[in-house]
Amino acid sequence: MKLAFAVLWRASERWRRVRFSEVEQKQLQRYMEAGERERQAQRRLAESTGKDTATA
Repeated sequence: MKLAFAVLWRASERWRRVRFSEVEQKQLQRYMEAGERERQAQRRLAESTGKDTATA
């Protein structure tokens, strides 16, 4: 999902017909930051329990 939004965001910078408003860009940024925080939390949990969340 993150990759799809990143591709669209980058494309919007190049295409005249596809543009993200400032509000939409902020929403996407918050979404990507929330995803990163979730991944970090999962890594910390895996490290503290000795489990690999990627295989769980």
